[in-house]
Amino acid sequence: MKKIYTVFFALLGLLLFTGCKPTKDVNSIEVVIDKIMYDIDAFTLADIKIKVNYVDGKSEVIPFEKSMISGEDQERLKSPGYYYILVNYKDKTTEMEIYLAVIHTVNFGDISTTEVVDGTYLMRPIDPQKEGAFFDGWYLDSALATEYHFDTYVTSNFKLYPKWYQQDDGTSQFIIEYTYYGYSVVGYAGNEQNITIPASYNDGVNGSGQVVRIANDAFNGNTDIISVTLPNSIKYIGEFAFSYCDSLQAINLPIGIIAIDDYAFYSCTSLQNLTLPNTLTKIEKGTFADCDSLVSVNIPQGIIELENSVFHDCDNLVTVSFPQSLTTIGEEAFRNCAKIKTISLPNSVTTIGQGAFNECSGLTSITLSTNLQAIDAWTFAYCSSLTSISLPLGITEIGIYAFTGATSITNITVPTTVIKIDFGAFEYCSALRTLFIPSSVVTITDSIVSGCNDLTIYCQVDSRPLGWSEKFSQLNSSGSDAPIIWGYNN
Repeated sequence: MKKIYTVFFALLGLLLFTGCKPTKDVNSIEVVIDKIMYDIDAFTLADIKIKVNYVDGKSEVIPFEKSMISGEDQERLKSPGYYYILVNYKDKTTEMEIYLAVIHTVNFGDISTTEVVDGTYLMRPIDPQKEGAFFDGWYLDSALATEYHFDTYVTSNFKLYPKWYQQDDGTSQFIIEYTYYGYSVVGYAGNEQNITIPASYNDGVNGSGQVVRIANDAFNGNTDIISVTLPNSIKYIGEFAFSYCDSLQAINLPIGIIAIDDYAFYSCTSLQNLTLPNTLTKIEKGTFADCDSLVSVNIPQGIIELENSVFHDCDNLVTVSFPQSLTTIGEEAFRNCAKIKTISLPNSVTTIGQGAFNECSGLTSITLSTNLQAIDAWTFAYCSSLTSISLPLGITEIGIYAFTGATSITNITVPTTVIKIDFGAFEYCSALRTLFIPSSVVTITDSIVSGCNDLTIYCQVDSRPLGWSEKFSQLNSSGSDAPIIWGYNN
């Protein structure tokens, strides 16, 4: 009987002990993941753990279970994206932040490997080193024909190949320096007739980079060079870069060039072919002045301004085409281009600078923009073959000597928007027979028609206004005046 009581009390004690053990109440939960971003192709829910914090201060890490998130979130985690997911365990909730991405692997030769998120840029690594050689960029093919550009979106796995060059590979004839712009060709020590500018360079200090500029005076005065091939990396051509290269016949100007500075090709008297890239917005001062062998020029869409003297003294230039983007033609832009025969300006042009077509003695006809604001000083001076010109309604002024020496013009009608005709505007237009002046003209200075001995002036007003010089119709120093018909309505 004693033995039975002993067993009974032992069982009772065990029951009481078990029943009175406190339940572990959950205080909070946390999501445990190694990183925020995961490769969607390798990610599983097993990569997630849940840390459970109990009221008594203890904690444990338990496996993640699908039941902890909604069915909708389970489906979302099967696709790439950046997610905030609500996690629930024993009525406690927390938020999980996770980024699931398509990740690509890129091998830099046999040197290193990196991972890149789909649709983002690959970060350029530090240039590798190799004894006796300079690194010259990363290429997409083992033949090193296609250079990789690090501003390209990554959409697949691939391998890049390093290019190396020795200092004696031909680039040593070019003097290349690292400048504000990047690598610039600042000089040339060779005597080759046909040269190719390298696309990239490494000076051993600043690392590999593109050659982006031909510096000021880099080839100035070189009489050996016949042709130049520029790489697509060139963005800038500096002042006088190829000036006085009087043997230069051809140069390619690749798309991507942003600026060609003043007088860059000045007096390249043998330059025959010229294709301007549409990435230019302006042709700077004197850029192609005195290029005597140029016959035709097509100014591409995108050019807004031709600066002063851009084609000054191009003796054999015959045809020029102008884009609809052009607004400004600078002073003496085409001065003494004696073989240009016809000019047709787009209506986008608002300004023609002084002397822009001065001494274009072969010019027979010109169509002006309907939005032109004025005929500036000397604009058509000595255009001796110009037989007629229609001045557009809208111009307000005809400048000093604007048509002086235009000896073939026979008739001129001044538009009714003109308010001023300046000194010598039609001087020595010896073939001029009729000149119509509207009542809009407020100011006329002395001798606007000196030397026009067979001229008759037709004036819309009935008598000379106060702002018209008494000598406005004077033909010569003896005081002879052109006959005037007042009150004429053209």
